[in-house]
Amino acid sequence: VFDMVSSLMMFFLILGFVGTIASKKDYNSVSLDRKITFPKPWIVIIILIFFIISFFNFVIQPLRTNYYIIRAFRTPNFPERISLYKKTLEISPVGKYQIRETIADHGALKFAQREIAEKIPVELQKQELDFTVQELEKSIKESPLLYSSYLKLGKVYNVYGRLDSSKFSRGQEVLEKAVELGPGNQQGYWDLSQNFLFQKKPDEAMSAVEKAIEVEPRVQRSHLIAIEVAKIIGNITGNYDLVRERAEEALKINPSWYPDIKEILEK
Repeated sequence: VFDMVSSLMMFFLILGFVGTIASKKDYNSVSLDRKITFPKPWIVIIILIFFIISFFNFVIQPLRTNYYIIRAFRTPNFPERISLYKKTLEISPVGKYQIRETIADHGALKFAQREIAEKIPVELQKQELDFTVQELEKSIKESPLLYSSYLKLGKVYNVYGRLDSSKFSRGQEVLEKAVELGPGNQQGYWDLSQNFLFQKKPDEAMSAVEKAIEVEPRVQRSHLIAIEVAKIIGNITGNYDLVRERAEEALKINPSWYPDIKEILEK
């Protein structure tokens, strides 16, 4: 990724290497008799202290964070898991936004899978969902322009709404903000469409996914979602013309999508 420390480090190391070999300075002409000078002890001590503090805060603490979050994902004990989540976020602020989103991916968002949710008591699900919502709400408050936090929080609210329907309205607000921040990103429209479906608003759901198609018509998932929404509308109204229209429009763009479209139509 272009903005990661490791990428930038390599870039500047290469610049330094190129600058060194491109230099025309004749090192052989440097006098060997020149007196070698060493830095003063107090300068060395300051540098050493700075290095130790930096190494602890930017290497050791993030490593501890990774250790605890891995432990959290492995433990089947939900109260212990939440305790480890908290410890992970308290140790170091480095990467806190990504950590919160990772916690959502490996925890709360898995409850969207029925086979997983059925094995976990509702109260335990709510505890993890509450914690995840709280942390992601912090993310959008601390960094109000971070698109990924809005998207992840909206997804979590969509999952939470299955246990508490009052959460859908907040999820709608968050996803509408995500769409506002990233109008060229189809993911926000997909999740907003799902949110409207959960709220039994199929027309709004269709409108949201149509905007995703407008952004980039060649993305298959947008068309598949549109066909599914059209099918739901057809089940309500008894009119399936919109389903055929959506399927035909998708196949005009890419005929190879036929097997996936057929699978939706035959459900």
